[in-house]
Amino acid sequence: TMLGEIVGGNGRIGSAIRRFAGDDLYCTRKLDKIGVNSPTNTPIFVCTGVENLEEVVSKTEPSRRRDLVFMQNGLVRSLLVDLEEDQTIAVLYFSVLERNGPAKEGGCSYVHGRWAQEFCNILK
Repeated sequence: TMLGEIVGGNGRIGSAIRRFAGDDLYCTRKLDKIGVNSPTNTPIFVCTGVENLEEVVSKTEPSRRRDLVFMQNGLVRSLLVDLEEDQTIAVLYFSVLERNGPAKEGGCSYVHGRWAQEFCNILK
C-alpha cells in the first residue's frame, strides 16, 4: 500500500526519505498538483528548501494541507501560523552530502504533529 507522497524527492534529503520508505511514496513532479496522487489521509513529505514552501502550500489541495510534513532547516513558523492546521514538523539530525548518498546520523531527530509516528516508522 502507498504510504503517501513526497515533494522534492529527487534532492539530497528527499532521496534519503525515499530510500527509507521503499517504493511506497509517490514522487510529485514539479508541475504536479500536490495531494492528488496519494491516498487521502496519508502524509505528504515536503523535502524542498524554505524558499519553495509557499509555492508547495499553494499547489497542495486544501483538504490535504494538514497532511504536509515539513523537513526544512529553517524557520517555518510564520507559514504554519497562516495555515492554522496541525501539520507535522520534523527537525532532522542527519545529513546527506549528495543526492542518493548515504544518510549520516548526527543525533536524535525530533518529529511533532499528526504524522510523527508514521514518519518515525519510516526512519527506522
